[in-house]
Amino acid sequence: MPDVKGLVLGQMRSGQAIIEMLTRDLAEVEYFKAPVEGANHIGWVLGHIACTEERIVAAMTEASQRMPRAMHELFQSGSVCVGDASKYPTRSEIDDLFLAGRAATLEALEAFDLAK
Repeated sequence: MPDVKGLVLGQMRSGQAIIEMLTRDLAEVEYFKAPVEGANHIGWVLGHIACTEERIVAAMTEASQRMPRAMHELFQSGSVCVGDASKYPTRSEIDDLFLAGRAATLEALEAFDLAK
């Protein structure tokens, strides 16, 4: 049987590395600009991933969520992504949310007992 947990952890780490590589050189205006009309900009996408992973980790570990409810509402599925950067946390804050959320997800996955 393959090491499922190892595969998932590897994919999560690879995905993070790719996201960091692809967003590293974006100018602030590009970070909050949708690539095409009707799409979400990278700021919304990373905020959405951070909030989603926080909910998953909270469910896995029975821990409380760190981010305020308003943050989850801003990035929840179905919310309207706007190009006005002033409606969102700063790029640095969103990047920090994503990185902290990913670290918490990886930690929870490392500790998760597949035998349960």
